[in-house]
Amino acid sequence: MIKYIKQKDIDYRKWDECVDQSINGLIYAYSWYLDIVAGKWDALVEDDYKRVMPLPFKNVSIIHKAFQPFFAQQLGVFSRDLPDENDIKRFLEAIPKKFIFIDIALNQYNHYTESSFKKSYRKTFLLDLIMPYEIIRSGYKKNHERNVKKAERSELFYREDSNPDDVILAYRNSKGKQYPNITEEHYKDLKRLIFECVNKGIAQTIKAYDKNNNFCSGVVFFIHGKRIILIFSGATEQSKENGAMFGIIDYIIKKHQQQELVLDFEGSMDENIARFYSGFGAKECLFLQVKKALI
Repeated sequence: MIKYIKQKDIDYRKWDECVDQSINGLIYAYSWYLDIVAGKWDALVEDDYKRVMPLPFKNVSIIHKAFQPFFAQQLGVFSRDLPDENDIKRFLEAIPKKFIFIDIALNQYNHYTESSFKKSYRKTFLLDLIMPYEIIRSGYKKNHERNVKKAERSELFYREDSNPDDVILAYRNSKGKQYPNITEEHYKDLKRLIFECVNKGIAQTIKAYDKNNNFCSGVVFFIHGKRIILIFSGATEQSKENGAMFGIIDYIIKKHQQQELVLDFEGSMDENIARFYSGFGAKECLFLQVKKALI
């Protein structure tokens, strides 16, 4: 039986245990993560937390809208056994009618072919790190290999620390200007999220500097389960000249080679960004976004 439970009544311990033991568990679904990126979220829970589905929402006047929060790429149904299409259908049909608008991304293990929701596919890019570095690097596209060599010739050095300020500022001064829907609150949530993950020992911020100690670019990774997730990045104009962003990705691949880990680039529908990710040999992986409006 699937029950709708309001946030204040969710048993966080049982919820996180379910996510932790789920065959398709992702960091985005933990209660503490949702508290930061969504703020308001209710849930659908089957039996005694056998399967769960978060429902992040916002209110516009008296209207409830279920939505996908920033910095949480995939949500949907999480289950200790692999959910089948009928399980996904039951959960989607159990979303209360008070949610007039629904716009949520399921995870890659949630499959749904019914026509009651408008469906579209989004993509992420995954790179298996189980192989030795030399073999992974041999799969780089020619342009990427040139840029990695450019980074090596530029005598860049890489530093790991817990402060994301340089990375966020670089993003705001470049890419951030193209996305006015990213607000000051989103940047605050991002910093809070990163520091929470630092406290939990699952965050790595890697920065590239030139030989004069000038910051060039940086990437924030979350390492959870068997995934290294590229959660956020920022680069200066200088990085275009010295290949710093290519160097950072190559650095993380080299660091985690021959481990049972997958580098999740978190994908992009932007063709240029998708080309950047796939150029390291990453494979495209699709997941479903479902939408519905009841008015």
